[in-house]
Amino acid sequence: MLSLLPQLNEKKTASKVRFYLRHDFDKVLLALGKSPDYVKSPVITGMPKGDSIGNPLENKLIKQIDRTSELEVVIDLVHLALKRLEQLNPEGAELLYRCYIHQVSPELVADTIYRSPSYVHNKLQLACCQFASCLADVSHNQIDLRVWKVY
Repeated sequence: MLSLLPQLNEKKTASKVRFYLRHDFDKVLLALGKSPDYVKSPVITGMPKGDSIGNPLENKLIKQIDRTSELEVVIDLVHLALKRLEQLNPEGAELLYRCYIHQVSPELVADTIYRSPSYVHNKLQLACCQFASCLADVSHNQIDLRVWKVY
C-alpha cells in the first residue's frame, strides 16, 4: 500500500544523527571551546604585511566573528532541539545526551541503568529520529538530518 505521507528511514536517520553529534557538532564545540586567543595575533616584524587597501587584520577578525556567530547559532539550535526532545521523550533525550554529546558508550550506559544493550540501542534509535525532527523544526529545516524512504 502506498502512503501519501513520506516514511522516515529510521536506521539511516539515526546513523546521520549519530555522525552529526559525534563529529560535526563536536567540531563546533571545539571551535567555540577555545580561549579568545584563538584569533591569531599579527606577527610583528620589521616588514609590513597586508594589502595596501583596507585593514587585513580587521577583515580577518570580522570573518572570524561572523563564523563564531554562526557556530553559536548551531549550538543554540541543538540545545533547543534537545530541550524539545526532553519534553517529548525524557529518557531518550538523556540517552542521546550521554551517548553522543558526552560520548559514553551505549553498552556502559546500559550497565549503569540496568538495561540490556539492545534496549538502549532501540531507545537511542527512536531518540535520534525524534531529535532529527526537533532539530529540523527549530532550525526551520536549515539543519535537516532526516532521511526519507524512497519508493
